[in-house]
Amino acid sequence: MKYSTYIILLLLLASCNSFYLNSMKRIGLFDNQAYLEEIKVPEKKVIFVPMQHVGTKDYYKDVKYKMDSLQNLGFKPFIESIIIPDYLDINQKEYFYKKFRKITGNVGNLYLDTINNTFVGKVKLPNNHNLINQPPNDELFDMSEAVNIDAHLDSIILKFEKMHGTIALTKCDLETDIYDLSYNCKTLDKKTQLLFKELFTFRYRDSIIADATLKSNNRKIVLVYGKNHFEGLKKFLEINKSQ
Repeated sequence: MKYSTYIILLLLLASCNSFYLNSMKRIGLFDNQAYLEEIKVPEKKVIFVPMQHVGTKDYYKDVKYKMDSLQNLGFKPFIESIIIPDYLDINQKEYFYKKFRKITGNVGNLYLDTINNTFVGKVKLPNNHNLINQPPNDELFDMSEAVNIDAHLDSIILKFEKMHGTIALTKCDLETDIYDLSYNCKTLDKKTQLLFKELFTFRYRDSIIADATLKSNNRKIVLVYGKNHFEGLKKFLEINKSQ
């Protein structure tokens, strides 16, 4: 490779990395504070705490401080995490998870690699970035009072299949362990993945969460959810509260 070509490639890589770093800043991954939002719901006080899979140590420290304060004031934490229902046996749980993996391509390794110092496997981070993966919920607030009101995994898959058609698992899908981070089987195309993300990762789950919030007997609720869910949740709560 000619020296000039090598230099151009290095510059292109540096430019791409700079673009990703700036994008990370714009979406708030380097924020040191969690900015709370109140959603107007009749006869309830509903506070939204924006969560993100990666953030600064100070961000999660601030989340913990604010959650401690809210819980001391009597707020009930409603949390997100797709529910794997107990009525499924171990084989059914694995079956639906493998379908979810087939749809999304997500094998749980999409965030911060603290060993190689990279984000989503492609963005090289500066040594002083101060980012960490989201801590477990029990390190951020008192889980003894928390309620998971998210959607059920089997419900998500079955509803998607009703719209899209049956998700057929290949030999590769079936033989690759659900904990294998090197999963490299053929997934659904990007267009279908984006459709699933819009309709089910967000819209369907947001509707489930909003409905549970409105039907709850709790008058003080703190929604601890991914920040990208805020607008959808707010929309569903505002639509349903008038019905």
